Amino acid sequence: MYRTRFAFLFMLTIVGLAAVAPSSGWAQGNALFLVPERLTFIGAYDFWWSPDGTKIVFESRYNTTPALYDIYVMNANGDNLVQLTRNMGGRSSGNPRWSPDGTKIAFVSRYDTGLDSYEIYVMDANGDNLVQLTRNNFYEEHPKWSPDGTKIVFATRNYRNYGIYVMDANGDNLVQLMQNSGGLRYPEWSPDGTKIAFQAITDEGL
Repeated sequence: MYRTRFAFLFMLTIVGLAAVAPSSGWAQGNALFLVPERLTFIGAYDFWWSPDGTKIVFESRYNTTPALYDIYVMNANGDNLVQLTRNMGGRSSGNPRWSPDGTKIAFVSRYDTGLDSYEIYVMDANGDNLVQLTRNNFYEEHPKWSPDGTKIVFATRNYRNYGIYVMDANGDNLVQLMQNSGGLRYPEWSPDGTKIAFQAITDEGL
């Protein structure tokens, strides 16, 4: 979550489709006309659309102590920027993800852990009702809601031990799905919620 450069959020809008002739020097086919629009003038990382497409949540260190990140939300056109977390006791927060119904946001933070570990939290979409879901003393990351909103899958790392875990959306019934010593990251649910894809680093590579 520590970065030395700023990245800004842009959006591409498809405004047209045109045929490309062989005489143009380009390969024959169809070309999309895209209009880029800058949405943020602050550093924006790990952004995610709300389920209804009206808002975008992301992490940024705008208005915070250097190297500490907070969670922000804004309208999809870049208006109405709102800071949802505020330094969380001098700790960074990141990896925000909407619940399928758009009412809650899961994210990771070291707030109130008392340890050098990131735990998973959930809050309302407006930043209210913060709840800590895990207390595992791991570096937890990439929380993802199941399509029906009843479970959350996430990745962990603790020195050379990596894992993929799943739990109920309220933090109950924690189950380890995978473990290795190379790396496990980026779990993603299948659309029907029956499978989980993830990145694994092994002796053979990714």
